[in-house]
Amino acid sequence: MKNKTLLLATLLLGSLSLLAIDYQSLFNRQIHLKENYVLVEDAGLKKIVIPFHFNKTTTEFDPKQAMLIDPRKIRDIEYIYYENNSKSHQEKLNNERIDNLLSLFGPKLKHVDAAAFSTIILSNEHVSRTQFTGFVITTEMSDRDNKLLLEEMLSKTDSKKRKATFTLDTLEEYGYVLPHLHQNLKAKELNVVAATFARNKDWKNKLIVVDVTGSMTPYLCQYLLWLNLNFNPHEIQNYVFFNDGNDNKGFNKKLIGSTGGLYFTQNNNGYNNIEKTIKTAMLNGNGGDRPENNVEALLAGELKYKNTNDVIMIADNNASPRDLALVKKLKKPVHIILCGVRNNMINMDYLNLAYKTKGTVHTIEDDLTGLIKKKEGDTFTFLGEKYTIKNGEIITLESLAIKG
Repeated sequence: MKNKTLLLATLLLGSLSLLAIDYQSLFNRQIHLKENYVLVEDAGLKKIVIPFHFNKTTTEFDPKQAMLIDPRKIRDIEYIYYENNSKSHQEKLNNERIDNLLSLFGPKLKHVDAAAFSTIILSNEHVSRTQFTGFVITTEMSDRDNKLLLEEMLSKTDSKKRKATFTLDTLEEYGYVLPHLHQNLKAKELNVVAATFARNKDWKNKLIVVDVTGSMTPYLCQYLLWLNLNFNPHEIQNYVFFNDGNDNKGFNKKLIGSTGGLYFTQNNNGYNNIEKTIKTAMLNGNGGDRPENNVEALLAGELKYKNTNDVIMIADNNASPRDLALVKKLKKPVHIILCGVRNNMINMDYLNLAYKTKGTVHTIEDDLTGLIKKKEGDTFTFLGEKYTIKNGEIITLESLAIKG
């Protein structure tokens, strides 16, 4: 019996090692070199920190915490480490640490979008033992918690009861310093929606299609505060709020074009009804997996509100549409307001959605309005990044140079 148990354990460890190699290739898809790592708390998102001892593969992370994580809510997994001078030793450390991550989370990780994995290698100019080593997993908060956060922000009170999504309670024994920032819920960038509408007052008879999944909470709040101040019940303005499928939709039930979780209302129903509809859509949501059902929501809005002049979509720059194959069915240009843009990095899927519908793209900083005039081979600059049109798609000039 003892031999059988030992054989089973050996086989399990062997399979984990093979899986670690597979997952390491996912982490290696995005590699960033940084002076240090700063954990940034985002409203609507929660950070799970899994530290490892310096130059070791051991962690005291409580496995019970892993069991509390809903795999559908995982948005990002970052692996952070200070590079060892020996590449072979570092590779061994990486594989064994990923083995440990897999033993903690197991099947949960198979649901995570490949694009969510990344590696951050820290500068060796710092005292290595003070540099954080380990994994940081970003998940969406529960729909109920996001609804409560929205209500708190709308009430314009800063709750002293709100707990930080990250604490330093486990890092002292590791000897690490892990700087972290709380998100400023009144930051300028959260006003991107209101700022864009203020710059584009010529939009009329509007259909506004809005992503109401967790990470959008602070942007939705700022928009609602602005809308309440500027509300005109006589203005023709229709809404579709989408949550990427109600709670009864599992991964295997999210079919392109019929994911569901769409909620409709109009200006003539009053501001309170609009706010109530958003909260209902949030509470019934089942986002979590990164792709969203943006185009499905756009098509539903076009079908229901046929007299629309301008279609505006308020979207999460960090979550691509799952249903871009349906773009050709759209009949009107789409003006896309992007939330969560950092370091001027625009999601290429939204650039191409705007281009293929002869629409526009908007951020807190600027409006990209000339896409309708662009043709094959043209180049243009937006937010400091250079783009070109190749084979009917917008791509960066940098990616073209790499491929060339």
